[in-house]
Formats: sequence, C-alpha cells, structure tokens
Amino acid sequence: MRKVLTIALATTLFACNTSGGPKETAKEFTQALYILDYQKAASLATADSKSIIDQKEVQPLNTGERSIAMIKESLLLDSLSETISGNDAEVKNNMLHLSVKKDGGVWKVVATPEVIDQIINRKEKVEALKLKWNVLQNIYSRRNEDAKAYISILKQKGTLSENARTLEALINGSQLKELTGKNLLAYVMQQDQITALIDKTVEPSFAANSDMATNYIIQLNLASSNIAAAKNEYNSTAQVTRSHIYVPVD
Repeated sequence: MRKVLTIALATTLFACNTSGGPKETAKEFTQALYILDYQKAASLATADSKSIIDQKEVQPLNTGERSIAMIKESLLLDSLSETISGNDAEVKNNMLHLSVKKDGGVWKVVATPEVIDQIINRKEKVEALKLKWNVLQNIYSRRNEDAKAYISILKQKGTLSENARTLEALINGSQLKELTGKNLLAYVMQQDQITALIDKTVEPSFAANSDMATNYIIQLNLASSNIAAAKNEYNSTAQVTRSHIYVPVD
C-alpha cells in the first residue's frame, strides 16, 4: 500500500512540474496578462522579455472590468493553433500571433512591448475600431437617405429611370442585421454597388431645373469622398486590431 501511494505521489508531482505545450502556454499567458496578473504572465515569458512585464513598461489604458472570458471571446483563444520547429513555435489565429520558445527546457512566450500592448489594451482597441466602423456606417446611412430623397424627386417629375428603380430596391435591401464579420463584408459590398449605381443614376441635366435635386446631387458627391476617407481610416485600424467582427473591408 505504501509503495502504491509513493508512486501516486511521484506521478502527481511530475504532472505539476511538467509545462504545457506552446499553445497552452500562449493561452495562459494571454489570459493572465489581460487580467493584469503580471506575476503569472512574467512566469510564462522568456527571460529576455520577462523584465518588460516585471517593470510594467506597458500600462493598460483602462483598468476597468476584465475577465478571462472576455479575452477568450475577443481573441478567440480556443481557436489558436501551434506550429513547432525544434525549440521554437508559432501560436496564432486570425487575431493573435505569438512566438513561443523553449527557455530552460520550458515553453515560454516572447513578450514584446507590441504584443503586451495588443493584449492588455484589447478592449480599448476594439472599441476604437468599433467607433470607426460606426462613423463609416453612419455616412452610408445618410448617403442612402439622400439618394432615396433624390429618387423621390425623380418620381414626382415622372422621370424615374430603370437605374433609379434598381437603386431604390438595392438601398431598401441593404440592412445590416446581425453584426458578424461575414455580414459586415456583405453589407459593404452592397454599399459599393449602391455607390456605383448612384453614379449612373444621378442626372445633372435634370438638376438644372430643380434646386432641391441640385442639393441632393451635391450631398451625394460629398458622400463619395467622405466614404472613401472613412473607409480607409477604418481599414487601417482593422488591419492592426484584427477583430473577428470588425474585419477589413478592402
């Protein structure tokens, strides 16, 4: 009986002293860093990068509510995959990319200031990206309302073209319902189609006899440049932030 207990104890101690693989280490590191458990995060980082965490060289923009569940969802940590080459490994998904290496025979994360900033300020970065998306979507919405008003004028004048009818139908069917990366891309594609059709539908010669139509044509032209600028700003942030919802729309 004593021999069995000794073997069981030795097995337990061995299990406790055995480090996880690269993916498990990267996941634990990310979770610990996000909830500002600097001590645990540092223990999972390489010796070279441990000092960055110990000295708290990268500070969170906000120390509000944080949880492991929040970062798991935001970075889809359960979807991480690992590629091992000797004592080096890459752990990544579409949102996160970490280098992991064996340090003293144990897998450790290479924690650069950029990586630390990306993780501890994840919520704030996604919120900033969301705001940029809202700006772009609001410009789309205002542009579409102006286009519908212009179409109403064409109807009143009895000069509604086939392009105008198609444009109206396209605008009416271009609602973003559930906010997912796939739906967001489809929505922007529809808006691009609306932009192209507006160029074909607007009739400057007709506007010469209507101050109201001229006003809407001016607004639609301004919207095109505003959309391009807002889209470019959104995409620049989306490419860096790497959200599974607010994806780049190039």
